[in-house]
Amino acid sequence: MLYDPRKSNISRIERESGVQFEHLSAPQPADVAKAAGKEAADIIADISDSVIPAFKAAAEELLNTSDLSPAELLAKALAKAAGYSEIKTRSLLTSMENCVTLLLECGRPIFSPSFVYSVLRRFLPEEKVESINGLTLTADGKGAVFDVSADHLDEFLAGQKTAHGVKLEVVEALPPLQEREKPRGGRFGGGGRGGFSIEEAEVAFLEEEGKR
Repeated sequence: MLYDPRKSNISRIERESGVQFEHLSAPQPADVAKAAGKEAADIIADISDSVIPAFKAAAEELLNTSDLSPAELLAKALAKAAGYSEIKTRSLLTSMENCVTLLLECGRPIFSPSFVYSVLRRFLPEEKVESINGLTLTADGKGAVFDVSADHLDEFLAGQKTAHGVKLEVVEALPPLQEREKPRGGRFGGGGRGGFSIEEAEVAFLEEEGKR
């Protein structure tokens, strides 16, 4: 079943049907290319040896003038035979080309998307923070996933090293995600007077981290 994990009502369907669904992300371009490469290799293996004399000189010249290894050159030839001249990354979250999905965790529950933006602003310039797409909290409330441009990936990963307690990694498979944003304005401490709102607790955490 294909669905947007951020917008679907799959949990309700599971409850009513008694059937547990497994979320599988769409195949990545690199995975599709690997399968195409195997087919191209089989096709090349079946080509008659009679073509070798006509192309051998060009092949030897390429081997002698290229900085790539024979295996790397053959990989390029297989890519061309399979119809590939480049492979673009594709987001697991939004399926956008040239985007990478990241998972952010900071060692504590995350209750709101605004908190994620605040964490990112601790180690990234504003324009990079505002460039993320598809921000969604994980179902366990311990992290958040979002897309970044592949061109900005290194800056995001390098920046986390300066932020205490923040872990940022490339996602290979999407974790279970929240289907909708949780109601805001909840209370800690049983909701009595003197309790802290979610927003106040998150601000306090950021202020404490900023002192480290």
